[in-house]
Amino acid sequence: MRILRLTTSDDAAGRLPPGAAVHEVVARLLHDATGENVETALKAPWPSAGLPELVERWVTSYKPDIVLLKVNAYWFNYLSLPLQLERKLGRAGRPLTKAGRRVGEMPLVARSRAFKSLRRRLLRVFPGATYFTPEAVIASMEDCIRVVLAHEGIGLVVSGPASRLNHELAPKAASAHERRRQQVHQAMAKFCAGLHVPYIGEDRVPTRSELAETIGADGLHIGPEAARKAAEQEAAVFLKVWAEIRGEVPTPA
Repeated sequence: MRILRLTTSDDAAGRLPPGAAVHEVVARLLHDATGENVETALKAPWPSAGLPELVERWVTSYKPDIVLLKVNAYWFNYLSLPLQLERKLGRAGRPLTKAGRRVGEMPLVARSRAFKSLRRRLLRVFPGATYFTPEAVIASMEDCIRVVLAHEGIGLVVSGPASRLNHELAPKAASAHERRRQQVHQAMAKFCAGLHVPYIGEDRVPTRSELAETIGADGLHIGPEAARKAAEQEAAVFLKVWAEIRGEVPTPA
């Protein structure tokens, strides 16, 4: 079984202990259930204008049995302070943007209480900027879904945007954050339903205690226990898609 994961940084190497990443747990669960060897290719999409063409190349090259398309909330909901400065200052702000990204990607920094506390305080004063609008992400994802479905015999599963930052934001910003996520989530759910594509999504914002059980030490990425639960959910959907591909259950009309 070949799976192409168009995924997020949750699946990045070294993010979790060896064997604990979602895609690794999914592979074990699928192998145990089907006896099939599972090969997984990881790609990190970015919803720019060229993404649908890139997805076409990935699908053609890898020839997957199943494609997982993860809609990344980071694209339209992560409020970046360096990005806001870059857009205000133009070229002069680009070094600040690069420096901010490098600092935020350092594990020891990202996991520190001081960094997370500083980020929360800054976000309550400065709104930050998002990389894409919800409308742009929706359009890009719909185009990518069409690209995959144009290949007969390939199963597709779409996973909607997660909600992880609401509790760090001021009430007004948190409401806007969730409105953007719901806009993308609802659009993807509706689009997938119309095409009979399995969709995994969150209908509400997790409570603080629920969120604490799902994210890792940096407050942004998935933690080991949540990875296991996500893998179980994904594997269950993949098994249904795999059965349809093999003609073991009727495909929805």
